[in-house]
Amino acid sequence: MKAHELIKLNNEKRELLHVPNKVYYEQLMVYIRTKLLLSEQKSEEILMDMLDHLLEAQEDGKSAKDVFGEDPKAYADDVIEQIPQEEKRDMVKFWGRMAFQLLAYYFIARGVIMAAIAYFDEMPDDRIYLIPSLIQVGLMVFIVWLLIRLVFRQLHKTAFEEASLKSRWKEYVGAGVLGALAMAAIGLSNYFLPYFGPYAPFPPASSIGVGAIFLLTSWILKRTEWGS
Repeated sequence: MKAHELIKLNNEKRELLHVPNKVYYEQLMVYIRTKLLLSEQKSEEILMDMLDHLLEAQEDGKSAKDVFGEDPKAYADDVIEQIPQEEKRDMVKFWGRMAFQLLAYYFIARGVIMAAIAYFDEMPDDRIYLIPSLIQVGLMVFIVWLLIRLVFRQLHKTAFEEASLKSRWKEYVGAGVLGALAMAAIGLSNYFLPYFGPYAPFPPASSIGVGAIFLLTSWILKRTEWGS
């Protein structure tokens, strides 16, 4: 089974766990899944083996602590040591797909915004400048990559903590602030970055069309990952 199929099956089977066992297992699951450099396929295979083992033990009246021990973090660290790192080829495909998605959203949003402005007022300057646009897209990809890293690192760090409602709200507010700062950085770059270098007319319809092509490319890459 491929990783996405294992994830779907895992979601279904976890509902069969009793609440204490489910909480214990999901802590293990979050801790392992948020270790970004690990092979997703191998991680999901091991998580499925662990889940099947726990379900069998549960039928015999055993708890997750009986199966995996009193220290879930230590057990998870031992498991992580057995999982190989993701192949560079798969990492490149994953981040390439993410980049195509971001490009798609960038061009579709640009086209929609320009079309809306033209509808209510007059058509804004539809020229696209190659160098500033590449800088903006590069900044956007970097910021999204950084946000993903930070969110996953925080989830990995707090996977076994008994968080209070107050601390959870702090995490949500922190994530919101980071997201707002990221959007502000992208917006400011668009406002202050001078327009220079080669350019070409790029009307709203063309922008939306190119965005749709990038979105289709991202979808094809995702299907390729699932079929590989």
